Amino acid sequence: MDAREDAVSDRIDSDPDPISALRGSGEKALDAAVPLRTGPRTMSDRLDDRAALVLLHADGVSSIAEISSQTKIPITDTIATILELVWKGFVELGDDAKKN
Repeated sequence: MDAREDAVSDRIDSDPDPISALRGSGEKALDAAVPLRTGPRTMSDRLDDRAALVLLHADGVSSIAEISSQTKIPITDTIATILELVWKGFVELGDDAKKN
């Protein structure tokens, strides 16, 4: 885990409401963000099974909360995995405005 992942993990672990720990003031909840894959990756871009499963559900329509529900992965773990995928360049985060 790098320093950014440690900081996120510390914020999640130390807060009784881990979702609010990842929110900025006045910002929408991170669990409402909609991850979208950024494009094809090479075989050298290895992911663990959990990250690969979450990446498969990053369709630009489903929110992080929906991905958590669909994959049966706890919301805090799903958020951490999405953030890892963002840092590695696999996904970008948008909002739920695309859903109509």
